[in-house]
Amino acid sequence: MGFDFSQIGGYPKTVKWAIATLIAGWLLHFLFLYRYFPDLLNYRQPVVGALICLFVVMIKRWARMLCIFFNIGVAGIDLFFGVLLFSSSRSAFAGDVAFLLSTFLPAAAFVASTVFLLTGECGHFFKTFEANRREDASE
Repeated sequence: MGFDFSQIGGYPKTVKWAIATLIAGWLLHFLFLYRYFPDLLNYRQPVVGALICLFVVMIKRWARMLCIFFNIGVAGIDLFFGVLLFSSSRSAFAGDVAFLLSTFLPAAAFVASTVFLLTGECGHFFKTFEANRREDASE
């Protein structure tokens, strides 16, 4: 019931890009939190992010939809608080372009991952991958 990570080389390009941008998004998101809000960094978040990445890499059909849901939420939160704190005159981050970029980049990676996961090729691959793996195991 294990997963052979050498299979990743055979994934379609859209799936590989979805995985790459997903991992980049989570890494950038945690770098942003660690850099600007170290006291708020909850170690449950990295665990959830790592598990979502793992299940998407393992091509679990349900993980694709869960990932899209989390991507939209995390990207929205990053952008909302980035723009809010950047534009607020009372914020310590007012006018800090590095702060704005550090919220925009993870959000862009999550949006890109979502776009790749929503492509027809990616959807079809997630639908057929588990069925093909079951057929291979039964033979």
